[in-house]
Amino acid sequence: DLQGAEYQVKWQPWQGAQIIFNQTWIDNSHFAPGDDEINAATPRRASSLAYFQQLPGQLDLTLLHSENSAMGLVADRPQARTRTDLRLAKAMRWGARRGEVALVVQNLGSAYADFKREHLFQKQAFITLRLED
Repeated sequence: DLQGAEYQVKWQPWQGAQIIFNQTWIDNSHFAPGDDEINAATPRRASSLAYFQQLPGQLDLTLLHSENSAMGLVADRPQARTRTDLRLAKAMRWGARRGEVALVVQNLGSAYADFKREHLFQKQAFITLRLED
């Protein structure tokens, strides 16, 4: 059983903007002996800060920053993780269909080990296209 607390604060400082802050505390001290893998893989604190902004020209900007306290997803080397992602999307129409094209950049910061020491999550960027019926 995990126990903890979480809160979220939403703020709209001006037209078309929204800021959301979320923080979670997890008490993982209730695991039975031998549950070390689960205990190590659970961060005691996780926080995120998201900024959403509607821009002129049907553009939407999203900036997301997250931090986790040390966790042992990387074998025998618990570490904290910090990551910042960016998304810029443009609404569009294609005939009668609505959709969007978006540029996403993940991990604007330094590479970090993800699950395995030899697997580094580097900065990566991609473009998505979404069409609705």
